[in-house]
Amino acid sequence: MMILALDTALEDISVGLLLRDGRVFERSFRHERDALRRLTPLIRDVLREAGLRPQNLDVVACTRGPGSFTGIRVGVAAARALADACGARMSGVSTLRALCMAGDADEGGIRLPLIRCRPGEVYAGLYRQQSGRVWEPVRPDTVLPLPALGGWLAASGVNGCVEAVGPAVELCAGALSAADVGGVSLKLRTDITRVRIADVLEAALQDARSGCLLDPMELIPEYLRPSQAEIRASGGTD
Repeated sequence: MMILALDTALEDISVGLLLRDGRVFERSFRHERDALRRLTPLIRDVLREAGLRPQNLDVVACTRGPGSFTGIRVGVAAARALADACGARMSGVSTLRALCMAGDADEGGIRLPLIRCRPGEVYAGLYRQQSGRVWEPVRPDTVLPLPALGGWLAASGVNGCVEAVGPAVELCAGALSAADVGGVSLKLRTDITRVRIADVLEAALQDARSGCLLDPMELIPEYLRPSQAEIRASGGTD
């Protein structure tokens, strides 16, 4: 199965390609001003390096959020357009799920992926690893005020070791240490802060094997909250 994956949700812009023989081609760079304009040339370069054309793709995947509103919007739109043009199916991978897949973890292990939101808020998920490096949600991905994170974790009913991962681990450390998290023993994994495009490819392959692929128009971004522009337009405050 030929899978092309895009990640534009956080600080890196990445493109990865998984071939049927297991080889992986990937390119990435830091998310800077106007960097998203380089996404299409990056896709072209990865396909050219592998000697493929878009028509050879079986699946196009992307991180669907949460994360940067602009990054998610551009990445999902690019992935949908490419899949539609080449007749491929799609996989929309939660950014929080992808963060859980980095590094080694025991089967049955639980991770709390955390991403910065606007000031005072955090995107959070709670995932348990099943067999075959498949991470299933214990609770739906959400956005929370920092002081509410510990209570949300305690209310999940999980016990034992939970590894906190993602770019907002250090931001959330104080709130978590001050909270009553029930029977949870927290481990802060400050070494896992970025999405790896290889993990997005693996998640898409898992989705394909489990029959969870989508048609292009079925894939929608997962922002988890309105943008500040939408809040202002509705008469609310940031």
